[in-house]
Amino acid sequence: GPPLSGSANSCQGVNAAGDPVIFFFGGKDADGNENAEVYEYNLTNGETTLRGPMPQPIVNGAKAQLPVVPPSKQQFGNNWLVFGGLSDSIPTNNTYGFTPISPPDTITLVTPMDSVFADSVMMIWNPAEPLQATHYQLQVACDSAMTIFLADTVVIDTSYLVKELSNNTDYWWQVRGYNAGGWGPYNIPIHFLVNFVVSIDDPHQNSTLNLTAAPNPFHDYISISFSLLEPQQVTCALYNIRGEKIDILFSELFPSGINVYDWNIQNLKSGVYFLKLQTQQTKEIQKIIHL
Repeated sequence: GPPLSGSANSCQGVNAAGDPVIFFFGGKDADGNENAEVYEYNLTNGETTLRGPMPQPIVNGAKAQLPVVPPSKQQFGNNWLVFGGLSDSIPTNNTYGFTPISPPDTITLVTPMDSVFADSVMMIWNPAEPLQATHYQLQVACDSAMTIFLADTVVIDTSYLVKELSNNTDYWWQVRGYNAGGWGPYNIPIHFLVNFVVSIDDPHQNSTLNLTAAPNPFHDYISISFSLLEPQQVTCALYNIRGEKIDILFSELFPSGINVYDWNIQNLKSGVYFLKLQTQQTKEIQKIIHL
């Protein structure tokens, strides 16, 4: 670290990998001047750099407290840690223990793990271990690449209710945790299929478009059908596996009842695609495979 001049204070601890590190905090320099500069210690390569003045940290009597640093400043990038000089009232040449905070480990998902038989589901996962998390980010997508999101939210609990799931549709979901050390990694996306029975008396019927596409897989032709309870403006867009919009197949007013749109495919590469059918009230997504 920086040279020990006059009555400098130091802090010794370990980094996330267990390697010993030392942080130096200014007391008074050799001329008796208060040292209120900021030192950054890189835990990865051991280089120490000096940055401008920083306000004195809070001190309770003779007991030293480490500078109060916002969570976003405690650890980022290559484990840089930012601290300021200590007050003149703190005894000099003391050593204080400190352990940098690491982000949470990969989160373990609980449910759903396979099939869902309703248009809503409670997503549940285990708390972060061994390092606790203060927040979790949940993402539910219509593609395995996690780019077409049905839900993308940050919560403090280990569960979240996702609504308006489309029938006969595949979904993927993932979660990551956050603490003062930053965001942890996402788990590998978990797949689940939504499949519930729609009958005349089923309340789902009022909110579903009954989107189907056949044949599927398809080659040069596919028939897209959907049903409406009343005349509505309907838009159908085509997305690739990365979630990029390829084309808008149609966007027009359709009558109530069953509607069919025949699409003759031209200049479309083989692969997995998604049809997104949307009205003002609802939307459905259907995976299709072009041979």
